[in-house]
Amino acid sequence: MRLFALALIAALASAPALAQTTVKIGRATLPVTFLAEVTGEAGQDQDAFAQQVGSVLRDHSAATGTEACAMLCRAPSGAWGALPLTIGAHTACPVANVCPQGMTATGVGIHSHPTADTYVANEADMAVLGQDKHLRRRAGQSVRGGNPEQFSAEDFDAGEGYMASGTTLYHQAGKRAVRAVGPLDAPAAAVAAR
Repeated sequence: MRLFALALIAALASAPALAQTTVKIGRATLPVTFLAEVTGEAGQDQDAFAQQVGSVLRDHSAATGTEACAMLCRAPSGAWGALPLTIGAHTACPVANVCPQGMTATGVGIHSHPTADTYVANEADMAVLGQDKHLRRRAGQSVRGGNPEQFSAEDFDAGEGYMASGTTLYHQAGKRAVRAVGPLDAPAAAVAAR
């Protein structure tokens, strides 16, 4: 969901890489937490790099039940990069044009969908949901989530992008151009246990 991406871009423009900063959404001031800096090789195709970033986002969502997101970025050399971040909301994550130093945003975002059927709304959810005048919810209420394996209307409105859900990465370039890219790497905990 990119309703508040412009405010986030302004807030992050002066933030050092991987630092914690805040963004104001409505009356709420929310923390923006960078999860990692993910880099890929110049010869790697976009889907392969998106799978790499998607695994980081999926691990975050599995551990916290909240969304995480990033913009896919490129260096002049062709190398890939991304700075996954979260605002701690279950319902949305602002994909902003934030890139590792020396890289440029491609305009293709990626985000994760938590897989729980319901969640308990927090202040970050209320700030995001408060943007929709038709929804009247309060923090602490149980909210039914959407289908984690499907792109939302807001995802399509935001333009081309990827979504990590469960064990699969999906791509959309419009409602009639949705595809499963393939499996995400095994969770970090499972890889370490091998």
